[in-house]
Amino acid sequence: MSFDVSAIGGYGAGTNGAVTAPAATINSSARVTGYTTNTITINTSTMITGGYENFTAGTEILVHVSASNGENTYLGKYMVTTITANNNGTLTVTGDFTKILPTASLSKYYVQAITIASFTDLTLNSGTTLQPNAYSAAAYHGGIIAIKCSGTLTFNGGSISLTEKGIPVANKSWRPLLSQETNGNGQQDVNKYSGWENSITADRFLLNAGDGATFIIAKNVAIRNTASRIGSLTTYGVQYCRGASDSVSVPSGYTNIGGSTILIAAEAITGFDVRLISKYRNTGSTAGQGLGRCYIASETKLRNDEGLYAYDCISKPQRLMSSMNIKSFGEGSLGDISNLAAQFNNYAKVTAISADGRKISYTGKTTNGLAQITTNSLVMIHISKNKTNTAIDLLGKFIIAKVLNDNGSILTLDSSMFTVPLASYDVQIVSIAQFNNLTMSNNHSSTQAWNGSTGGILAVAVKNTFNLSNGYLNVENKGGGNAYGTNGLAQIGNAQDSDRLPLGTGHGSVFILANTLTLNTSSRIGATYSGVETGGKGCNGTGNRNPGAGGAGGGYRGSNGTKSSCSDFGQNVGMGGAMNYNPGSRTGIYAKDGAHVLIIANTINNFCLHAISTGGAGGTRLNTTSYMGGNGGAGYGGGGGGANCSGSGHAGSGAGGGGYYRAGDGGNGDAGTRGNAGGCSGFAFVYANNFVSPNTSGLTV
Repeated sequence: MSFDVSAIGGYGAGTNGAVTAPAATINSSARVTGYTTNTITINTSTMITGGYENFTAGTEILVHVSASNGENTYLGKYMVTTITANNNGTLTVTGDFTKILPTASLSKYYVQAITIASFTDLTLNSGTTLQPNAYSAAAYHGGIIAIKCSGTLTFNGGSISLTEKGIPVANKSWRPLLSQETNGNGQQDVNKYSGWENSITADRFLLNAGDGATFIIAKNVAIRNTASRIGSLTTYGVQYCRGASDSVSVPSGYTNIGGSTILIAAEAITGFDVRLISKYRNTGSTAGQGLGRCYIASETKLRNDEGLYAYDCISKPQRLMSSMNIKSFGEGSLGDISNLAAQFNNYAKVTAISADGRKISYTGKTTNGLAQITTNSLVMIHISKNKTNTAIDLLGKFIIAKVLNDNGSILTLDSSMFTVPLASYDVQIVSIAQFNNLTMSNNHSSTQAWNGSTGGILAVAVKNTFNLSNGYLNVENKGGGNAYGTNGLAQIGNAQDSDRLPLGTGHGSVFILANTLTLNTSSRIGATYSGVETGGKGCNGTGNRNPGAGGAGGGYRGSNGTKSSCSDFGQNVGMGGAMNYNPGSRTGIYAKDGAHVLIIANTINNFCLHAISTGGAGGTRLNTTSYMGGNGGAGYGGGGGGANCSGSGHAGSGAGGGGYYRAGDGGNGDAGTRGNAGGCSGFAFVYANNFVSPNTSGLTV
């Protein structure tokens, strides 16, 4: 997804200019006692005035659902709006808070308004510490720092301290837990993967019982001194740490429970260092409530680390489309089509690219697909496979271009392809099928598989509406590139790689460009597994041998399995069989990595996790004498098959294979006594301006 800076008023007006010695308390705050569609009433008798903006005309404010008096449906929801007038505490504003919190629900929550301190540049030098006033249980406001910089926010040794500024622990019932945060005793994420939920902060900026929160919107953020911290000043985050009652990779005694909430949106981030993010809390897990989270949105690529922070882009589909030379949602040249069974696309191998990038020489053009590679066609020039261990930087990168001329061996494009060393990469041309309206309620599985030079990618552009309700865009076993594993990408993160569409060794890849995309829970894009958050399906061996211990389960909620027959499993386990006896004559199917999906749309109706089927398939290792079973499945779904069991999988909501050899391994297991690991998950990147009636069942973020 993307973070819409325009919806929160951009980077601010810079009202306070450039500041290097900021006031100790920078924000004013007050309890919200009522509101209409264009007014917000605050309690002026208990308000706190900060060192900069007050509740006056022209001031931007953050209106925030901070605490609960009965439910958690709207907890953490917020809006940025501008005051146009203040009439004795009744603020006329530009936004409509009733769209965030219905007026009938106000009695169930404690809402506050915080002025946003707006600077051109703000520098936090060594010795400078910003901190909010602690949340007041008597006045029902505080605990949040809100900053905007139209220029640069610089961390030069200074910090933002949020320690013990949140809802008082004595009032922690005001911070009810979300479903992801509790295991029944109200203290921690049952699956100890709280970090995976950081991205919830983009929509729910939650104030915890314990430490406070900070809301930073800046044109640029510069980290010039690694001593700077946001959150707790006594510890810091380490890459790949995971929050639990005692967080891995942080000092003993520190916890993620009741920690800081941090939201940073900055077009550019320079000098980023993970030690800046310090969302952990120096206390026992029973003292606080709510998970510390951090969300960062930027156009600067950061290394993906969901355990410490969620990373996303500041963008709109049009910006992403511009970088890929996508000018529209297609010309609709193929008209209106329903339930097409035939192959959509054609392919050709790129043999040379001209110095200016506009002439593409090719060979082996196919013609059996619906969309031809010819003059006036729309094509994708795609880097599908690398040829050396060191050539990984361009894997999956592509551009979209219109063909101005095709002379039978050279395409002339309307734009330039970037430089690609063809000695290091296999590059192909994929025609993009352009429909006016497209309806698919069938299982479309006719995409050409990768043949060593071309294939493996299904690409469609729909000028108006693509209705995929009940339909499958099925590219199982169509891959053959090496997005993962040998010669492949060492790591990949959804937002970090939004401008690429890798082609893996197992399943193929899907590209959808549509003005409107309509889905339902029966839709599938990529594979045929359901993308809900249950573990993979796996099978133990049968016959005259005692079944082996189960492999590690697929999905982010997978865990080590136990002995089992072939069956489906719930959200906390994804069990699989393992071979730990005489390997004998091993035959079977190797693990398949999952499909990769890139969707760019103006509107998506009924978006649901079920439709994004990017799971890998577990490997089957079969001994013809003792009938040993295959290993467990992978993220978003694939399951391992045994001698007597189907290999079709159900879903697991996370990346990484589920095998006996190593959970999270996308390759083969030990060749001697253990079977294959589960196939690793692919990824999905979805860009949309509007989500209408999204279905979030099975979705943790």
